[in-house]
Amino acid sequence: MHSFGILVLLFTVVPALIAFLQYRKMNKILAAPFRKTAEVAANPASADAKGLVSCEGTIIAPQQPLYSPVSNRPCLAYKVELRQNWHRYVRTENGMKRETGSSNITTQKVGSVFYLNDGSGHVAIDSTKGIDTDYEQSAKQVQGVAWGDVTFGNFRWSVSSPGGDKSADSVECIESIVRPDGSAFVMGKLVGGGITQEAGLFGNLLMSRKGRTALVGSTKRNAIIGAVFAGLCVVSGAPMAIFGEDPPPSAHKDPCEITDQSEPGEVCKGKITDDTGKTFTFTVTQPGTFEIHARAPSTIKIPLDPIVTLTDSKGKEVLHHEGDDAAEVELEAGKYKLNLHDGVKGAPSQFQGGFSFELDIKKTASAAEITSATPSADPSAKAAPTPKGPAPKAGVAPKPGTSASAAAAAGSGKPASPSASAPAAGSAKPAASAAPSAKPAVPATPGATPAPAAPKPAAAPSAKK
Repeated sequence: MHSFGILVLLFTVVPALIAFLQYRKMNKILAAPFRKTAEVAANPASADAKGLVSCEGTIIAPQQPLYSPVSNRPCLAYKVELRQNWHRYVRTENGMKRETGSSNITTQKVGSVFYLNDGSGHVAIDSTKGIDTDYEQSAKQVQGVAWGDVTFGNFRWSVSSPGGDKSADSVECIESIVRPDGSAFVMGKLVGGGITQEAGLFGNLLMSRKGRTALVGSTKRNAIIGAVFAGLCVVSGAPMAIFGEDPPPSAHKDPCEITDQSEPGEVCKGKITDDTGKTFTFTVTQPGTFEIHARAPSTIKIPLDPIVTLTDSKGKEVLHHEGDDAAEVELEAGKYKLNLHDGVKGAPSQFQGGFSFELDIKKTASAAEITSATPSADPSAKAAPTPKGPAPKAGVAPKPGTSASAAAAAGSGKPASPSASAPAAGSAKPAASAAPSAKPAVPATPGATPAPAAPKPAAAPSAKK
């Protein structure tokens, strides 16, 4: 709510500015002396100290009326706007795209000297320096030429090529006029018995067909509306900005602010527009194995070549991965900087809008799971089976060097199993340390008691030479 309140207060500027300008305009109209047309023409003292004066009357066109160049209509003033329509092709990650637009070539404004008469006499109105009024569109024409000399009625202009990567399609001409009939209210500076544009940056010759009373009323209404909107914004926004609290981070978490792993169903998305790419903060609260996957969206025709670089808080690089497949890395708890950029130097800036990307991180195993899954020092070692048969007699210790199975066999009057005897000559490892991939010739039946090995016949002693 705090941030929203500040946004509302910032929006207050727009209606407040409208209210200020309309209020200023209204006060200016009310402050300017409102005189009879004949008095304005005959008495230089009819204006105020700044030279402003206003009057209202019927419009009288000059003896030599002004004609608009395109539609050839009589008018008090006209405006001609010339525009060039163009297109261009730009490279995007989805191929070539056609863009269209228009550029203003020139805007010509021409005014005349006309008269107002409220029944008391004529007063000259000089609009040759400019006039602030409502124009009415009188003509709109388009010619399918790219550039060169163009003619619209009596209006001629030389149009140049748009240049760059733009190709011109046509030239458009829009004409607007001020009609020479009806009545009007005029306010401006009194000079030489006539009213003209006042000097200064904000000086103008104001003309309205609404009349003075209606113009003051509409200006006042606009000022009130702007002030009301500004007041509502202040009343509603100020308490939220002062006393409001922003929702917890989890309520508006940025998918690119990743802690441990991306939220389900949320993927960090964005655009890469230069060679530096995008850098994010990745926080690890519990150590473990993480899968980092950066790629282009599946709908993109020209995907980026992602390169992911991960550095710890000390700036040490812990991961550098190229390609759009997932990469796994074991990380300790801490904050990391993850940079994603395109593998082709200069490519992002050559494609309009750059390259789109998607980035998500998944925790695949915790540190406890990694530790519990660590194999023993000798994975090939197997537990020796528990020998069957009667236990050795009490008080009879086995002979030194005799295995437990041999001692059990001696107590039972049976010969010892060869597997329990000493290793054969030339063998470097005991029989129990067989290779892990080695399998027994006949699989043992689960739960079956292994049968004792048959004793080997004693070998005849060889004669010594």
